[in-house]
Amino acid sequence: MEAPICNRCLASRVLCSSCSEKLRKGEISEIDIQVSREMFFLRKRIKDINHLKICKVLENKNSIVVLLGDGDLDKLTGKVLAVVRTLSRRLNKRVRLVENTSNVKKLVEEFISPVKLLGLTVKFLPNNQEVYKIIISKEDMNKLPIKKEEIENFLKKITKKEFHIEFY
Repeated sequence: MEAPICNRCLASRVLCSSCSEKLRKGEISEIDIQVSREMFFLRKRIKDINHLKICKVLENKNSIVVLLGDGDLDKLTGKVLAVVRTLSRRLNKRVRLVENTSNVKKLVEEFISPVKLLGLTVKFLPNNQEVYKIIISKEDMNKLPIKKEEIENFLKKITKKEFHIEFY
C-alpha cells in the first residue's frame, strides 16, 4: 500500500520527522493520516488494499473522499463496499472511494454513482477558466450518494475547475 505517510508512521501513533514536516507544510492533513492508518490496519482483513495508492483524502462536514491511484478501484473488485462500510463506521462519516484521474467524465461518474450521467458540458470563459455542467435526470435527484453541493465542492478541490449539477 502506498500512502501519504511512510510505513513506519502508518504502524505507529507518532509521526517521524519527515512526515511531521509534510504535515507542518500542509502537504498532508490529519485526515490523510487518519484514513491511511485505518486502511493500513484494514489491509490485514482485505488483502487487495496492499495494492492501492492513496493519493489524497478530502473531507467536509459530512463526507470523506479517498482519492486512489488510477485503476485502483479495479483492484478492489467485490471489496469496495466492505472497505467503504468499514471506513464509514470507524470515521463516523460517509466515505467515497474515487480514482484520481485526469478524465473529468470518469471522475464525475464515480462521484455520482449509482446515478447515471446524462451529459457533461464545458464552457470556456474568456479568463481561460472552464466551467462544467453535470446533467442528471430529475428522477435521480434523491439518489445522489452525497449532497449536490458537496459533489461540486469536492470536484472543484480535485480539478481546480468549477462544476454545477443540473437536473433535467
